This record gives sequence, structure tokens and C-alpha cells, in this order.
Amino acid sequence: MITIVISVNGQSFLQINYGASIPSGTFGEDTELLSSGHAQTGLGLQAEWYHMVFKPVGFGLHYSFSFNSADFLRTGYRYAETYSNMVAGKYSMHDVAALFLLKAYSSDFIMTNIRFMGGTSFITYPEVNKRFYENDVLMNEEVLIGKEYRQKFMFGLGIGFRYAVSYQTGITVTVDYQNRLGGQSAQEVAGRDYNIEQIFVLLGIDFQLGKK
Repeated sequence: MITIVISVNGQSFLQINYGASIPSGTFGEDTELLSSGHAQTGLGLQAEWYHMVFKPVGFGLHYSFSFNSADFLRTGYRYAETYSNMVAGKYSMHDVAALFLLKAYSSDFIMTNIRFMGGTSFITYPEVNKRFYENDVLMNEEVLIGKEYRQKFMFGLGIGFRYAVSYQTGITVTVDYQNRLGGQSAQEVAGRDYNIEQIFVLLGIDFQLGKK
């Protein structure tokens, strides 16, 4: 998981984050057949640009892409040599948001910040199929819920920690929570009206250019 930060004159930053996308809430539950997300831990990519207007305050733009596989296999059953299971693809999310940063603590070696995000999210829900087997041979396949494209509102908050290894280089740890909510599903009977919640865990290194 890598974080790269480029600073221009110590004021503007371009940041790229790569790490784990962990589903939370109903999005990660498997208690309900179709009204839970069944999402598994996936990958996330974030790109941000922001400008420190004042020493403790920064504004900018946030973009993130993430995907999580949907695991329905555990819902299958077997009776003698006849059985069925559920299969699905991946959720994918594109987020575009405004970014606000506030330095919580800063010293020569350590810097922490609080991050706030608000914007929109474009989501692809995977198709869910039920497959019927007999003697390990696929006999029939039924589409339980089709592929769907949605737009939701997105908000997020997080914390960042930076330890300066040298004047220009630092080790960073970032934890972000993002939630996507609102809107209505075109396939409400399937219960796809839950929020899409994720926790991003990022570990990386950053490089600062320009004057402090």
C-alpha cells in the first residue's frame, strides 16, 4: 500500500493512495440473501489535490476508485447429488468529492490531520445468478438480480499521520471512512437500498518539494 505526495512550494499537494478497501455495515453483511452486500475486502485507489490556504487549513479535490467482490457461495445448499449456489461479480465505486483538511497537530517530525470529504459516487452492482447442478454438472442458471448502475451521495472522514524521516520524505498512515447513501434502486424488490460503507487503510511514503 503506497502513498505518494508531491508538494509545490510547500503549499499545493498531489497525493495518490493505494490500499485495502474494507466493507462495513450492511454492505459487508451476509445475514440476508439479497438485502445484504456480501462484500469482501478489496482494493482502493485514491487521487487527491489540495492547497493549504492557511497553515492549518487546506481545500482540494478527491477522487477514489475501489472494488469489492461479492461472495454468495456460502448461501448454496446441497441435497444428495443435486445442489445450487449463488455467484456474483464485483462492486465498483467511483467517487468525486470536495476535500477539506485540518491539521490537528504538527511538529518538526510529526503531523496529524483530520480529513472531510463530500460529493457524489457512481456504483456498479454485480449481477447475482443462481446455478443448479446435478452430479457436478451445471443444469440450469437463473438470474436473481441483474447488473445495475447507481448514483449516490458520498461523504467521508478520516485521519492521517505523518512521520518525517527527512526534510522531504515522510512515512504516512491514513484511515478513511466513506459512506454512500441516498437514491432509490431500480430493483427495489432485491433490497439494494443499503448504504455502501467502506474503510480505507493506507500505508505509504510521501515526498515534499519546495520550501517548508
